[in-house]
Amino acid sequence: MQQDLSSWRASSLAALAANPLDSKAWTTLGSTIKEGEQVRVGWKRYGRRDCYVRALECDPKNGLAWTNLGHALGESEKVEIGGKARSKKGCFMKALVCDPSQSYAWINLASMMKAGDKVTVGGKTYVLRDFQVKILEISPKDWVVWNDLAAGLELKEHVLVGGKPYMKVDCIAKVLECDPNRTWAWGDLADILQKIGGQVQVGGRWYTARDCYIKILEYFPNRSSAWHNLGLMMGEGESISIGGKEYTAKDCFQKACETDRKQNQL
Repeated sequence: MQQDLSSWRASSLAALAANPLDSKAWTTLGSTIKEGEQVRVGWKRYGRRDCYVRALECDPKNGLAWTNLGHALGESEKVEIGGKARSKKGCFMKALVCDPSQSYAWINLASMMKAGDKVTVGGKTYVLRDFQVKILEISPKDWVVWNDLAAGLELKEHVLVGGKPYMKVDCIAKVLECDPNRTWAWGDLADILQKIGGQVQVGGRWYTARDCYIKILEYFPNRSSAWHNLGLMMGEGESISIGGKEYTAKDCFQKACETDRKQNQL
């Protein structure tokens, strides 16, 4: 990575030597400069933020430069560009007006919003959920945003992402598809499916609530509520395998009691 930054800096400086008004070169140069560091261009030294300002003076429609400048500014800081003071939030909004594909601008603006907040970008008003949908349409493998979107949905409510409807359970399933290491999501899937019924598809396979409880117990065997709920779903004389061991409904209820007892002793 350090070698890449050195190469980008060298190519940016060469481009600026040939054309000091190269907005893209200023933007790239800024991305190679650490906080507090300065780089000489011609007879003047520039910090990271200075480079982004120069990029925007050369091309006010450079969406990436607006995004990067917003990222470089502190929460209460402002910088003057073209005679107008720009805040962190203002830079992200300007980035999206210039280039709606700037996913980091959507993400950063969303992180600054609370439920009920509204932001107007390019004449259109957005609420937090609109931002989450936009981010996922640009970066569909962002598990954090899928999880945040799920958190704001009611059980049977749905939202369109890329023209496809997603319920709360579908968004949690996307968390696992984006990052299978988010194993806690199996518990969320199980609890939701227990309430609404049906199945959910994860990685090309369909899972019921019972399947999800088995999955979560393979990762977190001390989850008493999962043992209890799984026991309720089992028929008399039936057994299931978890972690290579067979359990009946009675075994599941006993495990629930044992784990509760251990938790209470901590």
